[in-house]
Amino acid sequence: MEPHTDSGWSWVVMFGAFLVNFTGIGVVMSRGVYLNVWMEDLEASATSTSLVVSIGALMMALFSPVSGALCTKFGPRMLTILGGVLIMGGAIVSSLASTVSLLVIGNGFITGLGASMAFVSSFQGLALYFNHKFTFASGMASVGISFGHLAFPPLNTYLIDVYGWRGSLLITAAVSMHVAVAGAVMRPVALMTAANKKNADLNANVSEAEVGVTEDNREPDNNAPKPLTTTQGNGQALVRMVIERSTSDNSQQFLRIPPGADLPSDEDSTKDDEKDSARDNGANEFSQGRRSGFRDTPHSIFESSVRRLLVFKHFLFVTCGMKHFVLTPRFKVVVIVGFCHGFGKLSLVYVVPRAETVGITPERASLLLSLIGAGSVVGRLSHGWFIDRQYVTAEMTFAWTLLLFCGSIFLVPAFDSFPPLGVLAVMTGIGYSVSACLLVAIVRTLMPSASDTAAAVGFLILFWDVGEIIGLLLSGVIYDVLRSFDVAFVTGGVVLLLASSAAFVMYFRKRMKYCKCEMNRAASI
Repeated sequence: MEPHTDSGWSWVVMFGAFLVNFTGIGVVMSRGVYLNVWMEDLEASATSTSLVVSIGALMMALFSPVSGALCTKFGPRMLTILGGVLIMGGAIVSSLASTVSLLVIGNGFITGLGASMAFVSSFQGLALYFNHKFTFASGMASVGISFGHLAFPPLNTYLIDVYGWRGSLLITAAVSMHVAVAGAVMRPVALMTAANKKNADLNANVSEAEVGVTEDNREPDNNAPKPLTTTQGNGQALVRMVIERSTSDNSQQFLRIPPGADLPSDEDSTKDDEKDSARDNGANEFSQGRRSGFRDTPHSIFESSVRRLLVFKHFLFVTCGMKHFVLTPRFKVVVIVGFCHGFGKLSLVYVVPRAETVGITPERASLLLSLIGAGSVVGRLSHGWFIDRQYVTAEMTFAWTLLLFCGSIFLVPAFDSFPPLGVLAVMTGIGYSVSACLLVAIVRTLMPSASDTAAAVGFLILFWDVGEIIGLLLSGVIYDVLRSFDVAFVTGGVVLLLASSAAFVMYFRKRMKYCKCEMNRAASI
């Protein structure tokens, strides 16, 4: 079916994407409440249990390009349903685990792969069903992540107290199956790709050529057998061309032999047949000998290797979408900015420990994280309406909110009391959430078609999560060496300042290009 964008069923798809982020990503991101329980019940160290959550995030990042390629191949509906099944399966395997290794397999590899499929596919579904209101729809869908962060940690704590951690995982496994239900509403759509358009044009040309008279200006015989055709445009034209060239008129099927000509006798015909048969047998033996003798020659091995490399190149550049990263300079800049944006996420992790080190009570320090979540909800809900109404552009809003995110991190080391840190927490939530949503929206505008969004978002998430992991590890090393989080916050601010500078350069270059086009248009008039 061809979708009616920005209306009708599109809003159901948006709710499905919200449900994916709420029940799928929210459940996965709230696994941190199980760490202390796993350490006590399984008698494991903090390092080994932290690997369960870390490997899950790493697998989600590494599988994102693969999920994007699979989503481009099979569509968002199938990938979202499969992602929900894998998230549920990972939770069930984790509930049966008796060692940390099984937890790593269940909650790390299986759940990470499922979350990657569901997360990437949800943006592909939005890109197919939304055009002018994509920014608003992606913001409304991504707010499910913020609601999941607020809802599932206390819910998991309650379920652990009542049913134990194994029963809690089984209940969350049932909740995560709502991801599959959300994927079911993402009905497949038929997009007119370049290949389909070429085949359609070829079929139209062939049909036009068949109407009227034949090449020798005779009316076509309706009783004549119809040539074989295939369902593909290229194959259809090829089969018809071969059949037309292999048939002829009755006047050309037989040779006219003049009277008195010497005709070959039966014995001569028999000898000729024996010679032809011997020649054919010799050719077949020679052909088989060549095939058996040259099967493993260096030349044939080289050809097969080149063929495999070409297939892998097609998969990597076309199916996985790396061609956009290689051929689109702006996409390279966006991916680098996404890496820096992920690096700056250290503020969301270390804001509570840093507040406790400066003398703020643990209760008020944890409230800073809630304020970040509240700012995130406000930012995700508000920005899309203004951008879709064209009051502001996505590039300009992205640059300013990224600068807001940068400034809120830079100023954290300057304050030791709760009120200013609370204000900075709200600013951090707004800047982080809006810039994160607009990263995906900008990538959507850079792609030539909506079907390429999943592959591009997959590569963006890969660099995004790699930057997050590097930022967290580097911040931990800085704290171990200097025993202070202030240097880590300053480092994150510097990285985000570079990213915001690149965003402003990208915006002003686009603005100058637009002004130049307007001037040329005015001069031509």
